[in-house]
Amino acid sequence: MSEKIIKKAIITSGGLATRMMPFSRVVPKALVPLYVHINDKKNVVPIIDIIIKKLGDAGVIDYCIVTGGLHENVLKGHLGDSYNYIRQEKALGFGDAVLKGKSFAGSDPIYVHADDGVITGDLYNIGVSLFFEKNADAVLFLRKVENPKKSGIANVSNIFRYNDFDVYTIDDIVEKPNDPKGNFGATASYIFSNKIFEFIESAGKSSNTGEIELTEGIRKLIHNNGKVYGIMLKDSDKWLNIGDPDSYYKTMDYTFKNKIL
Repeated sequence: MSEKIIKKAIITSGGLATRMMPFSRVVPKALVPLYVHINDKKNVVPIIDIIIKKLGDAGVIDYCIVTGGLHENVLKGHLGDSYNYIRQEKALGFGDAVLKGKSFAGSDPIYVHADDGVITGDLYNIGVSLFFEKNADAVLFLRKVENPKKSGIANVSNIFRYNDFDVYTIDDIVEKPNDPKGNFGATASYIFSNKIFEFIESAGKSSNTGEIELTEGIRKLIHNNGKVYGIMLKDSDKWLNIGDPDSYYKTMDYTFKNKIL
């Protein structure tokens, strides 16, 4: 990989968004609006536009949008024809959605991003730099969570500083652990080498959820000597989540008061 840019991204937008129903029966989660400040004016923009802008600023030029059946045409109508679309027939988990983009990724490194959150600040660029400098197999973006039993929790070691951020070697990661070993939660934004696909496939369905979990694929990658790092968000950086009403209210309030683009 001579050119140190990640040009491709998979954005998963095929989930049922049950926590945002009944609204999400009408509007795709990816089109939930947030405030952005442009020329000192507040504008309302769908979250997927913000995600694409952030990833584009980090070098991404080619996108695969994994859609579900409920709002596929609405989402395509908004984004247009310049994107690759792959259909996830059934909502079988985040890992299953990522696997839909395997042929799109090919042998290239890939950004993976859910459609229900976005990171403020310049972390997308910093993640790319770390990925190539460390010849990593994965870079995760971590935040401290209040309820570790509801998140994918990373067990970490070997802290070091990188571009003024704390970075850790990730030794393990568990989805919604019953007995959490810490509170370092993974955001739904990742950088992967193409190795991730084989480990998602080999992990299969989770015994806990019955779905194909991305976290289980990351665990397999780690346990097969993959080099996986986690960048900890600073207090000034936020994972803005719109996946449930409480989070959406907090995110709207934050974007109303703060410039995120």
